[in-house]
Amino acid sequence: MLTDIHTHRLILSSGRAIYNVRLREGVDGLADLNTLFSVAVHPWDSDRDINWSILRQMVEDPRCLAIGETGLDKLHGPSFDIQIKVFEQQLCMAKEAGKPVIIHSVRAQQEVIAIIRKHKPLEAIVLHGFSQRPSVAQQWLNEGFCLSFGAALLNPNKALAESLRLTPPDRMFFETDDSITTIEGIYKSAAIILNIAPDLLMERVEQNFKEAFLHGKLV
Repeated sequence: MLTDIHTHRLILSSGRAIYNVRLREGVDGLADLNTLFSVAVHPWDSDRDINWSILRQMVEDPRCLAIGETGLDKLHGPSFDIQIKVFEQQLCMAKEAGKPVIIHSVRAQQEVIAIIRKHKPLEAIVLHGFSQRPSVAQQWLNEGFCLSFGAALLNPNKALAESLRLTPPDRMFFETDDSITTIEGIYKSAAIILNIAPDLLMERVEQNFKEAFLHGKLV
């Protein structure tokens, strides 16, 4: 089964998707008892009124497979100090709930890594939307992160293709995020870059999904 671990679009698919709920935007679509989701306070929303009890209630829902996307962003959002405080509160919640974390990081790699180190051990940590050069990928991987690749794989530059190739098979995920492309197209492009049969790639990511999101995997 094809797995899309991070999407902002509720669409019918032949595979499985984790729908991203940005807490301030509400929970449209979650009336469907089959909708798997992640939920968090996005770093851009860190200075808004946050209903922590609602967030905790949603995290405890069996359909909630992860806390995310949460993290730090130096280009958008409120002051960095506010973002850090809210990020750390959500990491504590993830640890209490025993759920993985889906990370948003924009020009904040070292700060995110330092904070994650403070809160380890955590369940699986997935950096979503990775599209950078191999040296950056390796730094995340050295810290135990999984990398999720998205629509950028449809037209990858040499550096991104190399980043995908150096990612260990057991720490690799794929996502559509907010793009209009299909998860099938992303898997197909990834399989070409990796020179692997699409079915084998699908099976590997399926195993990763079960280990990270269903059974728990400390890093």
